[in-house]
Amino acid sequence: MANLHTGELLSLPLDDRAIHAPTWSPTGDRIVFAGEQGLAWIDLEDMRQGRFPSSSAWDNSPLFSPDGQWIAFMGRVHNRWEIFSMRADGSGRRQLTHSNPKLEAPPNNVAPAWSPDGRYIAFLSDRDGPWRIYVMRADGSQQRSMFGAQLDKLGFRYEWASERVLSWSQ
Repeated sequence: MANLHTGELLSLPLDDRAIHAPTWSPTGDRIVFAGEQGLAWIDLEDMRQGRFPSSSAWDNSPLFSPDGQWIAFMGRVHNRWEIFSMRADGSGRRQLTHSNPKLEAPPNNVAPAWSPDGRYIAFLSDRDGPWRIYVMRADGSQQRSMFGAQLDKLGFRYEWASERVLSWSQ
């Protein structure tokens, strides 16, 4: 972690050798990240750290809701990726997207991004073939393509490297 005002570098005392997709809480006092054994956290005030008990090693790309009450993330379910959410304390884990696992190539839903008001989550999905931007209510309802095929010429790609592909601002 770098202090941009002083130039000081701080090495966080993390148990994991590799971390991915760190995200700051809206209050700036906690970082949640994808660790070797699942989603984990570190409190910056006292450097306490822990893991979310309901998380698996396949959970990735966590992102706090704007009010800090929820965390959206993607997780592996058998042969596909889905979007999940849980409360910021790790409770209330729920799967928000549900692709048909019986398809020969089940679609994937990845890279969640909260709307500024926390009412919606945007994500990428290849359910129509090419990667497209979808949006749903924070509870997983009313899933729909935001632009349909209009943006297909942009050639959205997802490379499975914990990318933050979408960002939603005011």
